[in-house]
Formats: sequence, structure tokens, C-alpha cells
Amino acid sequence: LGNKMEISLTNPLTWVLFYLAIGVYRNIVSYFKQKAQHRKLLEKGKQVRINRAKAFEEFMNKNRKRICSKRVESKIDECKSLTDLQKGLNAKHFTSVDLLMYYINRCYTY
Repeated sequence: LGNKMEISLTNPLTWVLFYLAIGVYRNIVSYFKQKAQHRKLLEKGKQVRINRAKAFEEFMNKNRKRICSKRVESKIDECKSLTDLQKGLNAKHFTSVDLLMYYINRCYTY
């Protein structure tokens, strides 16, 4: 405790402390840069979700008349395999547009 360290350019301990201080400073700067990048990524992701929701809403508004009825939805839900879907299409229980709109709506709502 009684020893006082002399701060001079010739003292090796001065250089050690200097390099340690630079390392701490770089870590602090890096931490805040990473935090800013993370915040930007979150904002970008949020904007992507907002844009996707707007695009889907516009798509659904343009194709409102093509949304299939509950009866058609129940027919599609009854199908357990691709073969069943093909049979439903062949029997004209629903159209390919009904099927497409059903799955677009279903995928988006999950």
C-alpha cells in the first residue's frame, strides 16, 4: 500500500495497464455495437412482419370472392391424403383455386 507506482513510458507495468485499458474499452465498444445491431435486426424483422401482413391483407382483399365456403373447407378437411384431394378435385367437390386459397389462408393463420 505504501508503494506508489510511477507512471512513465519506461515502466513496463504502465504499458500492461495501458493495454488492459484498451482491451476493456474495445469490449465495451463491441458490446454497444452488438446491442445496436441486435436492435436494428429486431426492427428490421418487425418491419418484415408488418410488410408481410399488409401484403397478405391486400392479397386477401383482392381475392375475397375466391375464398372458399365452409362447406368446401369441410370437404377439404375430410381429405386425409393427396389421393383424396385428387379424388375431390376430379369429383368437382372443390376447385384447385379453392384448394389454393384454403391452404394460403390456413398457412397464414397458423
